[in-house]
Amino acid sequence: MRDPRLQRDFLAAIDENSRARDRRSVFADFCRLAALSLETAIAIGTFDTRRRDENDREYLAILDRYGRDEKERAEATQTFIRALYVVIEALEAERRDFLGHCYEALNATVKHFGQYLTPDSVARLMGRFTMEKPDPAHIPLVLNDPACGAGALLIEAAEVYLDERGGRQGDLRIFAEDLDPVAADIAYIQLYLLGYPARVTRMDTLAQEGDRPRYTAGVFAHGAMDIFKRNNTNNNTTTGATQ
Repeated sequence: MRDPRLQRDFLAAIDENSRARDRRSVFADFCRLAALSLETAIAIGTFDTRRRDENDREYLAILDRYGRDEKERAEATQTFIRALYVVIEALEAERRDFLGHCYEALNATVKHFGQYLTPDSVARLMGRFTMEKPDPAHIPLVLNDPACGAGALLIEAAEVYLDERGGRQGDLRIFAEDLDPVAADIAYIQLYLLGYPARVTRMDTLAQEGDRPRYTAGVFAHGAMDIFKRNNTNNNTTTGATQ
């Protein structure tokens, strides 16, 4: 069962940085900052100085909005870091969507985009319908959600594969796309922190137009980059619904 204290602590940090700002905008900034930080860690590890520098510039540009001087910006940064620690704690306590529910608690999904979260129980049930026991002929197994939202359906399907089907995390290759940049950032953060090999892209999957894809650390930990670079969707399982 999700610990309500963690959601309260996370939203309190968002409120602390809101002040005269819209809470949804602060939440979006948090997600962007966290995603940039995680991707920058990969850029440093892979000696991608161009990506590192671009991410640093965007990161600092966002923080510039949170204070009139260096002291205020530093305080806002610490608050965002505290919020990220809460996310990490929540995902360690329960390996399922956390940020999507925080997003919903801000009334941001329905109000701004007409988005509706898939309940955890429904997402888990769909994972059970979708996932089968590991078959060497179908490994690596590709999960693809072209409208992934916060990534709950992908997370639940992956967790069913591990917990109930006897699979391994390294068996999976996860492709996640969503048109909403905030949702794409949420999916990236959560799939990254949960350790899954995933490629997350903000894109319009119908028009096949979008941003540069981002890779989680799990891609490198499990030696999965060759499949993602080929965009190979053989042995593909589609979760099929928006989270």
